[in-house]
Amino acid sequence: MKGWIKKAGILTGLIGLNSALEYTPRTLRNSPLLEPSLSTIGTGAQFEQRWFENQIDHFNDSDSRTFNQRYWINDRHYKGDDNPPIFLLEAGETDALVRMDALDRGIVNILSQATGGIAVVLEHRFYGDSLPFSNFTTDNLKYLSYNQTLQDSISFIENFSSVSPYSKTQQSKWITYGGSYAGARAAHLRKLFPDIVYGGIGSSAVTHAEDDYWRYFDMIRLHQDIACVSSINEAVRLVDLILDSPFSYPKDALKTMFGLQGLRDEDFADLITYPLAFIQSLNWDDAISSHKFQSFCQTLTEDSIKKRLLGYTVGSAPYALLRYGQWIQKNLSNKCPADLTPVECFGLPEAVSTEPSTMRAWGYQVCTQWGYFQGSPPATESDAYRHRVVSNRLNLPHTSSYCERDYGIVERPHIDDINKLGDFDTRFPRLAFIDGSADPWREATPHSSRARMRKDTLSQPSVLIKGGTHHWDENGWEDYTSEPKLIRRVHEEAIAFVTSWLEE
Repeated sequence: MKGWIKKAGILTGLIGLNSALEYTPRTLRNSPLLEPSLSTIGTGAQFEQRWFENQIDHFNDSDSRTFNQRYWINDRHYKGDDNPPIFLLEAGETDALVRMDALDRGIVNILSQATGGIAVVLEHRFYGDSLPFSNFTTDNLKYLSYNQTLQDSISFIENFSSVSPYSKTQQSKWITYGGSYAGARAAHLRKLFPDIVYGGIGSSAVTHAEDDYWRYFDMIRLHQDIACVSSINEAVRLVDLILDSPFSYPKDALKTMFGLQGLRDEDFADLITYPLAFIQSLNWDDAISSHKFQSFCQTLTEDSIKKRLLGYTVGSAPYALLRYGQWIQKNLSNKCPADLTPVECFGLPEAVSTEPSTMRAWGYQVCTQWGYFQGSPPATESDAYRHRVVSNRLNLPHTSSYCERDYGIVERPHIDDINKLGDFDTRFPRLAFIDGSADPWREATPHSSRARMRKDTLSQPSVLIKGGTHHWDENGWEDYTSEPKLIRRVHEEAIAFVTSWLEE
């Protein structure tokens, strides 16, 4: 992107991505802002970085090309057994260094400690340093199909004993774990390869693929602070009213209020969703939780003397819009270097880059198989639309338009490739699902309001964390018994059902 390349170092880290599945305004997706820095995700120095040689094409015997896939092992709880239980944490759609804290202190470490097992993190092809190709052209990205990626994990499991001193007789019981997209992988690996994968835990597992995933933002409306949501709605409705004006002056004034003058209407509407991007980064552990969404809400709803002097009332559209613009200026537009215009900083790039990046890889997966285009509810969803928290400019044609622009893909995503694997009703013995009641991805998981009710059993656990957002159970503390009661109980339940599985 013009401008970002010049000034990338100034802005790196503005958004701390844990995965590509975290919502990101389209106008920021090609920015170096999105590449997580090692200072924020850890280096994995406490674990040896290892490499596994995997096939580029698992389904073409005449293609002998391979690539190196990164993995790490936590064996601190290993007791020397010939076949210890092995917990495979699927890294998913991100640099796997993001998962080092989970490997060190999170659920796979907790389960390993409870069972004398070992924990492994496996990096996903086309992410981090596990790159089959040095250039992410659309032709090269065809090897990023879901079936190819699942087979990577199976090949790794089947050959693990040849590259490690564990599972000496290849009789270890493998239990997969993942959060979000990786949670769906953990579930599908258990269901599709039951003779190889002994058990699975899908946390915030998006087993349901969907084109128009407007429900992402609707979960904010349904579960976040009422006063904040009301203020966002008031501001957004006023934004839409102004953008619908046939005159340029009110639009220009609006964009200037946000420090985003010169942007196209749709790009402006997209970019101001920025504070909502932090909602799924809320976490029970205050040390790693993002606080930006709360600061945004506080800005919109605080009752200040200045506001009274301006003659505004709490929750009024003009006040909410003014404060919204002030927050965007402080937290986003003012980060743009002084020698660059907002268009140079935040406009869509003039040319599409095929350089390896997290968003380039995930965008391809979205456009080909997963969907998840996040925008405004359609007008047919009257209540959700009336109380929307994003502009109605963010309709499906707009939110999906980058597929053709960036990849030359004009077909709709083949979501049936995913949904035929079980969809909301994905079930199998020794397969657990753990979700958060306020997770913006909940409506794509087995705990969706559109899914059948589930019983919580030892064989097929079904856990819903009250007030939780995105895969809250993945992270933990070194001494999990000192964790907050809500999360400690989830980890204790996981120990109980995994121990039961291993005794079968």
